[in-house]
Amino acid sequence: MRRLTKKIAASALALSLVFTMGTQCFAANWGSYFGGSEGWYEGAEGTLTSNTDKAWTAQMASIGYGGVWGAQVYKNGISVKKGQQYTLSFDAQSSTCDKWVYVKVSTDETLAFSDWVQLKKGSTTKYSTTFTAKANAKSVYFGIGGEFGDRQGVDTDKDAAIRYGVFTSTKGALSQLKDVDPTFSTTVKLTNFYLGAAKPAKVNLKSVKAAKKGKVKVKYKKVAGAAGYQIQYSLKSNMKSAKSKTTKKATYTISKLKKGKKYYVRVRAYNKGKKAYGDWSKKKAVKVK
Repeated sequence: MRRLTKKIAASALALSLVFTMGTQCFAANWGSYFGGSEGWYEGAEGTLTSNTDKAWTAQMASIGYGGVWGAQVYKNGISVKKGQQYTLSFDAQSSTCDKWVYVKVSTDETLAFSDWVQLKKGSTTKYSTTFTAKANAKSVYFGIGGEFGDRQGVDTDKDAAIRYGVFTSTKGALSQLKDVDPTFSTTVKLTNFYLGAAKPAKVNLKSVKAAKKGKVKVKYKKVAGAAGYQIQYSLKSNMKSAKSKTTKKATYTISKLKKGKKYYVRVRAYNKGKKAYGDWSKKKAVKVK
């Protein structure tokens, strides 16, 4: 009975943390919770060993079997507005085992967006998606605890039905949602985190041709939703000391270039207010006449 009481109390504590984290403040960086290290024996044991605005590392001695929220990393103070488009992107890896991770953008249990990501051991998963927020949200959570798809109906895991519904609607049968042995240890690392205004798609740079009198004409395909384009050019292939021009058109002529020199050119799109930039196009080289 003492064991059952401890389990119920600890589970209630974990659920309370999921519900109330949105009211805490962790500035620009990440907060964390590892249930096994807090006395909830179903949860994961671990600690956050690195923590910056765009990255974190979770050293997990055991992944546990209390569901994804048995270990969680979260950031508060974000601002996502219902009906607006956002880009969520990051690189993530699990060092020694395949690992399902659940990411949600929400205020408590009110979801703006959520998704499941499977990490393959020893390799980096590059994740990027653009979504329209279903609700206002002020937090982003990564559930990284051991997940075995067996917590539907558990009174202290009200989120289970929600996240399992997301899984079956986007990934398929719930039987696929199986982590390794709950005693397994791994390091989950996330880098290059971005959650903000939707990034435009990558520009297709069609041509860079020399024109007369030290000029180069640049042509590229317009990107849907882009407010404008940044053109960067340099005498060095690594784009060091590059100069930039901006335009709203699909062509641009760069002038006052050094005659007889080879220049490298690339282009990227930006959204309204230049709040987010797309990826750079491939570089093209051209020799100025």
